[in-house]
Amino acid sequence: MPGTAYRILRSILAVLVGALTGILLSVGTDAVLQHMGLLPRAGQPAGSNILLVATLYRTVYGVLGACFTARLAPSRPMLHAMILGALGLVANLAGLITT
Repeated sequence: MPGTAYRILRSILAVLVGALTGILLSVGTDAVLQHMGLLPRAGQPAGSNILLVATLYRTVYGVLGACFTARLAPSRPMLHAMILGALGLVANLAGLITT
């Protein structure tokens, strides 16, 4: 069943592309804001205004990643986007627990 293997691979790649979109855009924007002095270095406290801004752009990047995932999915695009969201939730909870 080469067709099934291809669809599974394409599904995995769709979710991976969506995840990488959100991660790379978030890390890149964080780096730019840190370089500009608007976002403090890791481990230093940040004000509520910049945290609100970070939440907003990371939300936009997450939605953009989900759109890419849905667009690239071979079938059932909403399911693929929801899988990406569930993986993001697990990653965020792991980060919360470790900090």
